[in-house]
Amino acid sequence: MCMRSARFISIAVSLFVVAPAVAFAVTVHPIWGPVIVPGSVNSTSPPPNRYLTLPLSQEQQSTRSSVMKDRVCRRVKNRFSDDTTVMGRINNRLQNRFGFTCNVVVVDPGGSDGGGIDVIDDGAILTVSKHSFGSVGDEAPKGSQNIPMLKIDMTANCVRDITVESVLVSDHAPGLASDVSGIWISIDSSRISRTRGLSNDRTSLIRFQRPFVIGACRTETIEFYMMFSETALSGSKHQFFINSPEDFFSDARIELAETPIGGERFSVSPFKTGKISVSYLPVEQDVIIDAGDRQIVGKFSVSIDDSEDQTFEWVTLENTGRSHDGDLAGIYLRGAHGRARFTELAPLTVDDHVTLFFDPPYPLLEGRSIDFEVIADGVSGTGTSVQLQFEETSDIFGVGSLSGFGRNGQKYGAHVEIEGTPSSVKMR
Repeated sequence: MCMRSARFISIAVSLFVVAPAVAFAVTVHPIWGPVIVPGSVNSTSPPPNRYLTLPLSQEQQSTRSSVMKDRVCRRVKNRFSDDTTVMGRINNRLQNRFGFTCNVVVVDPGGSDGGGIDVIDDGAILTVSKHSFGSVGDEAPKGSQNIPMLKIDMTANCVRDITVESVLVSDHAPGLASDVSGIWISIDSSRISRTRGLSNDRTSLIRFQRPFVIGACRTETIEFYMMFSETALSGSKHQFFINSPEDFFSDARIELAETPIGGERFSVSPFKTGKISVSYLPVEQDVIIDAGDRQIVGKFSVSIDDSEDQTFEWVTLENTGRSHDGDLAGIYLRGAHGRARFTELAPLTVDDHVTLFFDPPYPLLEGRSIDFEVIADGVSGTGTSVQLQFEETSDIFGVGSLSGFGRNGQKYGAHVEIEGTPSSVKMR
């Protein structure tokens, strides 16, 4: 018995002595963090596995993968989120090696609040193409607005709804940036973005007033419009393009049907449009909730110069008061004297805006003026207020009898100037 014990101890000691010393090298990877690399002091090859490895359950594997993804993506975003090229390469390697990718927060430089959208890699794709029936290249007078530059279709696949916050357009034609007073996006004549000018690099980042949502399996058509300044250079040319998918700030992957997507070329004619002047008029009475009668919620005067007649087709008003969508119903314009209704009835405001279409278009002879009243029913909003104004000069569309008609039936709006401050009307 003693001989066997001594023999066992001798074998154990010899094994301890013969076994090579093992060292562990610690390296710090810029993405993965500290990594322990086993190695031999006498050899560069790793030692054999002396430990029994038990298979992990599916729950343990999922937990380990989740922890690893959180750890890796946190480091990746902190270091490389501002470089989309590097992020794309890292995500490709992560997908090939580990089966996951890191979502990236895309920051819209045009936003005043510095916010952005999470780009979700779930197979959602937004396909952008040029609309089949767009505008035709033409000459437009100095001072004209609502010049149709580019019309596109945005089609979402059927994975989910897709959100777009802004679009970057570039001007590739040989014209001056100062020729362009503003660029905006509209749907069916209703402006859905603020007006932006051209920057020094001849680009313009157009941000939607609200994040624009394209429903799953649906197509939305938007159109980019432009206005020329009154001092634009005669013969100057402008043409808008969307150069790449990166020109869209969206929560999905963007694919362009063609690269780039370009609109038609418009040049500045040597002529000027007529001028439309708008001034606000006071509203003296409060709005009574559920009064059962049409009430005045806004009032303004329109006059034109003596260069040409103007035909008004629509106006867009913004409510900057403390009331909300749904507080006003049945909105329209009527004449301040004849009491005739000039526009179609709009059911309510949407995102504090309402577009009123003249039915039929209203002609105003050169040198004349007219006062309009905005009429609506107050259905809720006691203790709030209504203040209706024109947010942009492009929110009044009047077509000049001499300068407002172009090729292929295209219409260009006359130059508009707005004066004063609208009345704030109490709701009680």
